[in-house]
Amino acid sequence: MEIPTYICNVRLIGEDRDKTIINYDDYANINHMGTFRSYTLKICGNDIRLENLTVENSSLPLGQAVSLHMEGDRKVFVNCRFLGHQDTIYTGRENMCQYFLNCYIEGTTDFIFGPSTAWLEGCEIMCKRNSYITAASTPENIKYGYIFNHCNIHFLDSTVTAEYLGRPWCPFAMTLYMN
Repeated sequence: MEIPTYICNVRLIGEDRDKTIINYDDYANINHMGTFRSYTLKICGNDIRLENLTVENSSLPLGQAVSLHMEGDRKVFVNCRFLGHQDTIYTGRENMCQYFLNCYIEGTTDFIFGPSTAWLEGCEIMCKRNSYITAASTPENIKYGYIFNHCNIHFLDSTVTAEYLGRPWCPFAMTLYMN
């Protein structure tokens, strides 16, 4: 599903984030589509708000499989769930901002990645295996990348024993965990 650039100022509101689900199951190795075309939901327009819903890429863990791919600016996500494995959320383009409030995000490798500025407030981060949470590619001219404020990090089960908070995807990557 894609919300194109000319669709702006839209709110998608589900009745229940556990029952209102946008789901697909593509992954990067199907017909060599690559990471950036494996998305379940791609949002290109500006000023888009999602509330009380789940965006899931339900593919098997066979490589990159994006749940949410963003390209536009000023996205707000409130009480949403983002489910996937590797590369769950791609934060789109530089000079773009996103805000996540009380969301649940799960994944395996670099499951929050990209060049945008994203503020995550009160979110639950679920690590499904030993790997990296973020792969920020913050541009040199952008002051902030990913800011996690009052977020909690959990391990799926006892097989997950170690997690790295992030690794840089470029020389100026910025990720901050606070409170």
